[in-house]
Amino acid sequence: MSRSLFCALCNVSAPNEVSMQSHLAGKKHVRLELLDEKNREETSRSIFVRGFPQGCPELAFHDLFSRCGTIQKLVLDTKKWLYAFVVFTSKESVDRALQMRIAYLMGHQVHIHPKKHKPLTVKTGPSLQRENEPRVNVENVIESIQKEKCVLDQMHALVCQMQLSPAEQSLRRDICNDLQKVLLYFFPFCEVLAFGSSSNGFGVKGADLDLSLNLDNRHLTGQEVQLGESLSAEALRRISQFKQKHSEKFTPEHLRNCDSEKLTRLLKDVIKNCIPESKQVYAITGARCPVVKFFARSSVQCDISINNKTGCRNTSFLYLCSIYDTRVRSLVFTVRQWAKSREVASSINAGGRLNNYALTQLVMFFLEVERLLPTVLMLKELCGPEDQCYINDWDFTFCTKLEALPPPRCDLNAAQLLHKFFTYYANECDFSTSVLCPRTGIATSITELKSSLGSNIEGKFKVSPICIQDPFVLDHNVAMSVPEKTFRHIMAEFRRAATICTSDKFSSPNDQGEPWGIQLLLSSCAETESASSTPALRVQAGLPAEALTQACGMNNSMDISFRKEFFSKEFINRAGSTDMLKEQWFEEVIALVHKILCSCLLFTCISDPRTQNANVKKAAASEPAGKRLLAAIESASTFSESIADSTVDMEMTEQPLKKQCTVESKNHTASAAPMLDSRGSDLVGIQCSTSEASHMTVEAGLSESAHISAKPPADTIDHLQSTAKENHSTGGINTSEEWTQGTEIESRGPFLYQAVHRTWSMRKIFKQKLGEGIDDQYERERKISEMIVAEHPLISAAPIEFSLTYSQVFEPSRTVARLTLLAVQKDKEFKQLLMFLQAFFDKLIEKHRFT
Repeated sequence: MSRSLFCALCNVSAPNEVSMQSHLAGKKHVRLELLDEKNREETSRSIFVRGFPQGCPELAFHDLFSRCGTIQKLVLDTKKWLYAFVVFTSKESVDRALQMRIAYLMGHQVHIHPKKHKPLTVKTGPSLQRENEPRVNVENVIESIQKEKCVLDQMHALVCQMQLSPAEQSLRRDICNDLQKVLLYFFPFCEVLAFGSSSNGFGVKGADLDLSLNLDNRHLTGQEVQLGESLSAEALRRISQFKQKHSEKFTPEHLRNCDSEKLTRLLKDVIKNCIPESKQVYAITGARCPVVKFFARSSVQCDISINNKTGCRNTSFLYLCSIYDTRVRSLVFTVRQWAKSREVASSINAGGRLNNYALTQLVMFFLEVERLLPTVLMLKELCGPEDQCYINDWDFTFCTKLEALPPPRCDLNAAQLLHKFFTYYANECDFSTSVLCPRTGIATSITELKSSLGSNIEGKFKVSPICIQDPFVLDHNVAMSVPEKTFRHIMAEFRRAATICTSDKFSSPNDQGEPWGIQLLLSSCAETESASSTPALRVQAGLPAEALTQACGMNNSMDISFRKEFFSKEFINRAGSTDMLKEQWFEEVIALVHKILCSCLLFTCISDPRTQNANVKKAAASEPAGKRLLAAIESASTFSESIADSTVDMEMTEQPLKKQCTVESKNHTASAAPMLDSRGSDLVGIQCSTSEASHMTVEAGLSESAHISAKPPADTIDHLQSTAKENHSTGGINTSEEWTQGTEIESRGPFLYQAVHRTWSMRKIFKQKLGEGIDDQYERERKISEMIVAEHPLISAAPIEFSLTYSQVFEPSRTVARLTLLAVQKDKEFKQLLMFLQAFFDKLIEKHRFT
């Protein structure tokens, strides 16, 4: 069993030597290595001093040690007066200081030693430990809502058990008030305001308290301020001592010259020294918005930033939405808990997932589409002069008076809205070409949005697989951190949830005591994966069980999304129609991937179907490896043809979701109803089209998994485009005809490739050696591969050989080019290659502009 490698400097592990070499060449490790070397050099010029009396001034140290050499820095322990570090400008000064046999400071003999080097280790901040924290046990909540009688009652019970209690809300208000009382002594006319989930009506038990220290420019004038309620004698003593000691830091002149980072560090010192209830106080100054983190009253984690007026105004808007209609809170609480359980969103360390603010904006936009909530523009038309608000030149104006707002124009209850929410984003919303605009309640095209922003701020809006425009800061995409891979996971979860909401188990409890309703939605990814150890197949034809197992095990695929914002105007105009544009794009993707594999990674193309060169195939078939590869491709083609030729007799029930068909194998007959796959990503089971049984589709696992399909009839494309609208109006699956998720329209291939060199390994190291001299990204990647070929040995065993087939697939929310890879022999090397290619394609194709 291989052992993992550990980097003590960065505090990270690596599974193998290749990964560790890649880490060692990374920017983070190199930066920390340089910093550690700098600390080591400074340590060699430093001495450790102890034994001096308490209150010993810095001047005494300078008088004593300046005779040894020039002092660069003095670090003095002013809390317990136990130690001091004297940093000289040269190592010779350290030698002279250590040769002093007897040294005295203020009548006390001191001991002098060389300073020991302490290796640098990564610290992400103190480990914040809560004491007596009122956290919610989500498992208990999910179990308790099983007793309710309907989904609507489950949603109401979830809100009641998850929301902040009146006592917790009162505690947060007291913390805010106590903090302002102290900070007024240092920042006159300041105001401490709470924002975020604790104040917008969507906070849950144990939520952090986000605070903003809003500084009025009057604190720079030196005017005295009415402090209001007095503090205790002990608090006043602490404030007086700290302010007297650091009086120069709070002068108007000094504050006027402080940037946000310096003010944040100053705020940290005030909280740490003048508020005894605060624990584990530290500042994060390198973030986009510097913040001070601490615990107040030993249970509430607080994050305080300076002049975060945007966050405060956003909170006011969301709070207005939360009290406008009770259905809003029920839907937001349920969707947030679903997103957390299914790893779609996260409140902290999102890591490419949606953050809670972006997820809430998704809900707000949907409710605007359903006419339950008024749009921001509607609220602006209803406001008076007192609601006018502009922050950093952005218009934050909206009506804050609840009584002035029009009544909702939606008659659906919260449970129906929940079902419709998942159906809308799974089937109707086209993320590939649209930007969701909660300000207007309209999904506009990316091109129109950029043109409306103006040339000055057009480039600031970062396009990502999910684009959600902030309702106030219009050049900000609140979902800009979501990568393509996470987007695919999010869409799979939307489809899974939409499928659950249409099942019989969702609508009412059962006699067996099994999970039902939103319990099915809130099951975690880990629970879903443990429910089944092997991925299930989604099938549309009666096939032998052996053939299904074979198909599941031999294909791997990845998707490239059709993204119109990456097309030049010439590229769009050259196509003419949308159908021709997608066909033109599909051909460009094939050419681009071929270029990446052959020109950038230096793979060899054994067979290219576009050339129709029989001699190439003949030459490939003459080699033993080529024979094996072509035999595998021929087997896959035969398997696909058997799917297309097979027919199935089905018996339809009244409910479309209860369709069943029988799969007969040599040993048994299995009857399968629609179910969730092992990762909860989509509807699986045995399904068949009612009117076109001869056009069959087989898919394995998730949308990233294998896909083999026969081409459907011409009228199927029009049918697919109308299916989403019909589902939306009927509230279920279209009963006229059913196609599985992702119907293939066109395919190309197979292309046959051979990889002799491991050009996908250790690319970071060689990229570091290459430097930044080459601007063209494809040429740069080619140079890196050539360097690897020159220095890296050949693959120890046989070269990796695989086929690549392209399929143009239409899904309700997007169009994709699906790349299906088939290896002659699946091993660890091929799996590593697959993981690399998915990330490599995402990186290069995401930056590619189709012209």
